[in-house]
Amino acid sequence: MRWLTVLLGAAIIAAVTAVVIVLPKEPPARRPAERKAPAAPQASLFTDPCGTFDTGTRTPYAVTGYWLVPTSNECTWRKQLEAIHKVGGDTVIRLGTGLQPRFVDDDGRIMTKDMEVDPRYAPCEEDGLTCVQAAERDLKKFNRNNRITWTYVYRTDERFGDGVFRCPSVERSITVGKTVFHRLIAPQDGSDDSGCDFTKPRNYHLIIIAAARQDSLTQLLDLADRFRMQVFPALPLAPRNP
Repeated sequence: MRWLTVLLGAAIIAAVTAVVIVLPKEPPARRPAERKAPAAPQASLFTDPCGTFDTGTRTPYAVTGYWLVPTSNECTWRKQLEAIHKVGGDTVIRLGTGLQPRFVDDDGRIMTKDMEVDPRYAPCEEDGLTCVQAAERDLKKFNRNNRITWTYVYRTDERFGDGVFRCPSVERSITVGKTVFHRLIAPQDGSDDSGCDFTKPRNYHLIIIAAARQDSLTQLLDLADRFRMQVFPALPLAPRNP
């Protein structure tokens, strides 16, 4: 009886194996072809060197106007205006600079208050002459007795146009690197000669302005517009001599 059970089991296994061999396997289901979406063109990333503008809600404060020290760094101004805007500020006032009388050495170089050559104005040269020497040379072309009796300097981060010149025959701009020097001439007696007549012998004051090639005032005005703030471009320094 045991042998019959074994033979019957062997017959069943053989039959199942035969069926598996004879019956063909079903082909695998075909998957629909996947279409790859065209790669989106990558736009070049733009990074603002000063960060993003923060023109959020204001926090009211009693003081609404603030002074700013002139600077050529736009990022510094943006941080300052953002901070002022957050506390309710609506006005900024730039501190101005004043004319400084300076001594000039025998070589026509502008000196500091410590009687050293001022590195800010030393690069100002024309035709191998310092700007002071070149100005006096041009004045003497009209009359050899014309003289420069005093020299003043003025520095700014603004860019002045040709409208700053009253007499282009002796006034001009000299660009050296990132600095634009403006050479202005004024009669010593304070008179206002609209005819720019330099043929009569007179004494003159020379004003040398060290300005910038890029106008920071325009940048400040544009920046203030973003925060809806008003700007006073500059106020002169208060007198130090009572």
